[in-house]
Amino acid sequence: MKKILISVDVEEFDIPEEYGQRIPLEEKLRVSEAGVRKTLDLFVECGVRGTFSSPLSGRNISLN
Repeated sequence: MKKILISVDVEEFDIPEEYGQRIPLEEKLRVSEAGVRKTLDLFVECGVRGTFSSPLSGRNISLN
């Protein structure tokens, strides 16, 4: 079996702003959190381990 290293960089969801649409910070963080949870579920389902990093300081997310 081959092993690979997976690193996930999590940032706030800001793609709409790249196209001139404003989005509140809480909405950006909510979308990012939902994406992290889906990614973690997929990792668990596939038996994958990875490292997640995020510049979203001060944001507490329980992943239990």
